Formats: sequence, structure tokens, C-alpha cells
Amino acid sequence: MRPRLLISLVLMGLLLVFAVQNATTVDIVFLFWRTEISRALLLFIVFLLGGAVGWFLRTTAAHFKRAE
Repeated sequence: MRPRLLISLVLMGLLLVFAVQNATTVDIVFLFWRTEISRALLLFIVFLLGGAVGWFLRTTAAHFKRAE
């Protein structure tokens, strides 16, 4: 079995265990907005938002570096 495939399968298994263990809902309050969402989904959304912010900052810094 290829190492990449094996690592991917192990990580997917760990992600599945994580999602099952964190399926309870939590309250989210932002300004005047209130909702309930599963803890695993919330962490996934925060992870994606953090990645998007990092990507945006990196591309913005590269743009300004090229402009100099």
C-alpha cells in the first residue's frame, strides 16, 4: 500500500472519530445572532476561516512586496 494512501486513510479515520466524539451542540452568539451548531462543525469552520485569513495575508504581503 502506498504511504500517502495509508496516511490519508489514518487521518480520515481520526477525523471521523473526532467528529463523532464532538457531535454535541454548542451555542454560538455573534452580535445579535444566536444559533446552535455541532462542536466538530464549528471547529472545521474556524479552521477554514483561519486558512482563508492566512492565505489572504500571504497573498497581500506578496503583492505589496512585488509593488516595491
